[in-house]
Amino acid sequence: WSCKGEHGGTDANSCSLPKPVNASCGTALNSCNPGTLSDTADSSTHYNWNCIGASGGGSVACSLPKPVNGACGTTTNSCTSGTFFDTADTLTYYKWDCNGSNGGANKSCSLIKPVDGACGTTTNSCSKGTFSDVADTSTYYKWNCLGTDGGVSKSCQLAKPVNGVCGSADGTTVTQKPTSNLCAQGIATTVSGSGPWAWRCNGTDGGTTSGICEALAGLTLSEAQSVCPKSGSSTGNQCGWSETYVDVELYRGKYYCVTDSETETDADCGGGGSQSKTFEVKSILKSSSGSVSLGSRVFYSSTSSNNPNPNYCEQMSCTGL
Repeated sequence: WSCKGEHGGTDANSCSLPKPVNASCGTALNSCNPGTLSDTADSSTHYNWNCIGASGGGSVACSLPKPVNGACGTTTNSCTSGTFFDTADTLTYYKWDCNGSNGGANKSCSLIKPVDGACGTTTNSCSKGTFSDVADTSTYYKWNCLGTDGGVSKSCQLAKPVNGVCGSADGTTVTQKPTSNLCAQGIATTVSGSGPWAWRCNGTDGGTTSGICEALAGLTLSEAQSVCPKSGSSTGNQCGWSETYVDVELYRGKYYCVTDSETETDADCGGGGSQSKTFEVKSILKSSSGSVSLGSRVFYSSTSSNNPNPNYCEQMSCTGL
């Protein structure tokens, strides 16, 4: 504008005054567009400054977020800073990203997966986890498989081997197939035979199998006498005696059907008082472990001043029975 002079004064032909300039924050740190920078204290999360206006223009407070770098948390899929972004896990690791903000760096994160302990199939073995031994019992091997990285631990046991052992039925003489007391240890196989009867005792958990267990077939005395009734003939006088007969003889609790040939010379007749017997075993009614076979012979001899009589084997000293 211009100002005219008065009363002879001169004119001011050109007058001017700067216009007020309102300040505005720039897009970069500590920048103004327009305005004059006036720095202020930053905060933990922002850079701060002022932009001062010119010629009476308004001033403005400015701020810019500080960059935040991504940082992994200590638990699965967690971030202590940054923004969580999931990625594909592997067989052994959980995986994710923590992305930075405001120009901050991204961070790739991983955490090993927990492994639960798992028992192996052999003594003191683990298919997963870490072996830790514990006290065994009389029947079991015991140990632990400890989990790793937060995994659950597992208590393990494996039965100790048990060897098969024949039971109290072994070696007995019975009139029918045994069904009880077959094994003192282990598991009985099927009882075979029709007398004698045989079986084995299988070991468990890797234990060995027993030898043959056997129960012998037997008859009572009355049954034996009906099978093998006494018969035969005898001759003799006061100086000698001979006899042949078929009879049931008892020896050590077992009955035998035998052909008995007996002779005696009395000492009063100068024969020295000898007596001898020969038995031929025709059938075994209650034998001991098959030690007497059909048709075998046993012998008896002694001195006696008495006439011979059909002595039972339990009164004799026999060999072969």
